[in-house]
Amino acid sequence: MADLYETKNTVKAIDFDGTLAKEVKPYDNKVAGPPIKSTINLVKKFMKDNEKIVIFTSRVCRTAHTTLEIRYARKLISAWCKQYLGRVFPITAEKHPRFEYWDNKAHRVETNTGRILAQSILTKQDRKMLDQKYYNRILASKKAYLKGREEGKAWAEDKNWSLYAED
Repeated sequence: MADLYETKNTVKAIDFDGTLAKEVKPYDNKVAGPPIKSTINLVKKFMKDNEKIVIFTSRVCRTAHTTLEIRYARKLISAWCKQYLGRVFPITAEKHPRFEYWDNKAHRVETNTGRILAQSILTKQDRKMLDQKYYNRILASKKAYLKGREEGKAWAEDKNWSLYAED
């Protein structure tokens, strides 16, 4: 049996409101915003590369919406996708281990550590703090690792070597 967490068979789970379509304010589940061109282009690239794609949206969440609202949302999103992407995709609100999320409200957290790697909405102060705390240290470690690899040094004793084992 295949491992559900296998990364080579990921499914691109594209958020609808605010990622694929512009967010409508105030929220109206009967209205879909206009397309976001850069995300449309990204999804078209995924389509060209034969990636598996689903639309991931809370509009079809059974705990937040009635059956009628969900039915309407599926028809609305399907028609929207047909118009702007040329085809219809599966629509879900449920998570799956193979999903790779593309979402405007997501925060990136390092697996098994809880360390925040990136947030979707950051203040300048937040960005500076994250850069100082994580990114600059990781980039310095990677540069040292690459320099050592060029010189033929063994980096097993470097606690950060495993971050770059696949480079």
